[in-house]
Amino acid sequence: MEIGAYRNNTLNNISAISANKKTPISEVGVCKTCANRTYQDGSNDIGVSFKTPTHISPSNAPSAVASHEQEHVANNERNAQKSGGEVLFQNVTLSTSICPECKRVYISGGVTKSAISAPKDKGSNIDAYA
Repeated sequence: MEIGAYRNNTLNNISAISANKKTPISEVGVCKTCANRTYQDGSNDIGVSFKTPTHISPSNAPSAVASHEQEHVANNERNAQKSGGEVLFQNVTLSTSICPECKRVYISGGVTKSAISAPKDKGSNIDAYA
């Protein structure tokens, strides 16, 4: 095969071919999967959002999911303070996926990981033999 044969697959040719093959998705702008996507919290953390399935538009999902995960962070800090423990670290990770219908990347969820120390007894570090 000649090198010139590969030149037919330039980006200009590919985009021209794609432009001629319009799908209902590109005409409408939002696919059915993205339009019907819902988010729901799967944790046992009471008092956070998304306890029931909630629709969020794809453009608002990053900030809404990040805000939801921040609720978990705040609750963990509050619970540690109430119990006398200490938050050692917290990490929030947002997940992405690709829509199988329109191939757009979207925020598919988030996870908050926390390490909280147990409450310490005051005065337990006193050396009785000093």
